[in-house]
Amino acid sequence: MVIDGGLSSKENLSYYETEAKNLRLFGSLREISLAENILRNLPRKFINVLDIGCGEGYLLHQIHKRYPSASKYGMDITNGRTITTRKNVPSAIVLRADAIRLPFLDDSFDVVICSEVIEHILDYQSVINEIARVSRGRIIITVPNDQALTQIICPKCNTPHYLDGHINRFDESNIIKLFQRKDVNSIKIIRFHTIYSYNSVTLKVLGIMRLSLDRALVYLSRYISFLKPNFLMVVANKVPRIKAGCDHR
Repeated sequence: MVIDGGLSSKENLSYYETEAKNLRLFGSLREISLAENILRNLPRKFINVLDIGCGEGYLLHQIHKRYPSASKYGMDITNGRTITTRKNVPSAIVLRADAIRLPFLDDSFDVVICSEVIEHILDYQSVINEIARVSRGRIIITVPNDQALTQIICPKCNTPHYLDGHINRFDESNIIKLFQRKDVNSIKIIRFHTIYSYNSVTLKVLGIMRLSLDRALVYLSRYISFLKPNFLMVVANKVPRIKAGCDHR
């Protein structure tokens, strides 16, 4: 489901630049949950990784801790967050760019991650196309799970927009349709929580215990409606390109 948020591209950029100055996200419960679930689905070995919409760099920071030799690239549309990510993850190459026009060559990355981004972008299909273009291996995308779109009015400028900047609503059926394409395969959907599995108590135990708790809650959500997972993750793989051989006739 897609709804036009009513703001121009320039106004959207201004909104996110302001958010980057006023809202600190690095290491929040939400960031920890996303990072742990994404790390669980990375390949065992890879040369480089791109994080699209890297925010303040928490995921890149965690990837560096586990894969210190991998080349790490991040990009974000806001100048404020690219500056912050460079400080938080000095080992990463961080660019300011638009997700619908990635400044990279085809088949550039072993892993491409796009976490909590496409629900904010009207032309999200172009983002998917770009992700598939620059990937040569694993693709990981996360979105809120069937989250209602709530329209609000800004009290300062009286402009209508949507809560958290979410203008697209994804569930399991429509998110998987985005990947029914010839250039990706091995598609799976993973559901997970943050609100029950990540809190001041669970952060004191090993990460594998949090993930195990979350898997149990996802199972129970079949029978208890309020345990509905609040995130969806798509894990897919790019189909290798077949290079044309020589004709020796």
